Amino acid sequence: MDPKFSIIIPIHNSDKTVASSIEAALAQDFESFEVLLVNDGSTDKTETICYEYAKKDERIRYFSRPWGGVSMARNYGLTHAKGEYITFSDADDVLMPGALSAYWKMVQEGNYDIIKAGYEQIRDGKSHIVSIPKTIIVENGNTEAMLYNMDTYEYRGYLWNMAIRREIIEGISFDEGISWMEDHIFTWQCLERCKSMALIPDVVYSYIARKNGLVNSMIDSFLIMSASRKEYELKMHLIKNKNSELVRRLEDLFMERLDDAIRKAYVRYDYATRKELSQEMSEIDVRKTGNVKLFCSNLPFMAIDNLLKIRFSMRGDMQ
Repeated sequence: MDPKFSIIIPIHNSDKTVASSIEAALAQDFESFEVLLVNDGSTDKTETICYEYAKKDERIRYFSRPWGGVSMARNYGLTHAKGEYITFSDADDVLMPGALSAYWKMVQEGNYDIIKAGYEQIRDGKSHIVSIPKTIIVENGNTEAMLYNMDTYEYRGYLWNMAIRREIIEGISFDEGISWMEDHIFTWQCLERCKSMALIPDVVYSYIARKNGLVNSMIDSFLIMSASRKEYELKMHLIKNKNSELVRRLEDLFMERLDDAIRKAYVRYDYATRKELSQEMSEIDVRKTGNVKLFCSNLPFMAIDNLLKIRFSMRGDMQ
């Protein structure tokens, strides 16, 4: 009999943390689950650790693949998952005790397509809990209400604080050409098919934010622009009322990301590359503000470039 849950854990060079992630998954008090460990071309001791766990526990299915990136690893896990519901974990975070039981309780109560839950964020050793006061149910395929609640209560489009019915994932995969925001993009694609959602207060995941500072500082400006644009368009497709407060919030977030892409361009890129970014960004049809408005204006780019160089220099961004 197939398990109720599949926990997919993509792993790349995580020999210092992966054991804790595996242990947390195996410690769940819900019985019917499988753990899919997908080793994404690790060159440290990850494979040895995963193989030893797989030998000892039949709930673990271990796969070793040449390096292809986290999206490819997750896609590989999806093709092999047998669970009625899919959930994800990262190899340097942990699933909280009772997470699967909390999900399954809602499955029994309402057979929801997606269940979103609270989480713990640990940053610089300090814990911050994100959790709603009480359960929120959204039905009848009202994706705008689903998105509104996920955004309002900071449940967001993360993978690791939700369980998704496997049926609605069929035909959807992670974009292997995008290495940033790929989890959110996947979530919004699933949300488009979602007929019912439960948002619950249970804290199901502990997320360590130590990785974001370095990773985000290395993200390419063109990637920020393209991934943010794709995510924005997917979210806008879920909303019927284009004059709502939610639309304005999404536009503001989109502009913040584009502004960050511009700032990074003046730290890293030469004149020709900045001009190319400006030309591509000008094609985006959305309300523009701040640096984005100037960067995408009809002024000669040499004038735009000089004004922004002065602005970012005065702010200390180019040091």
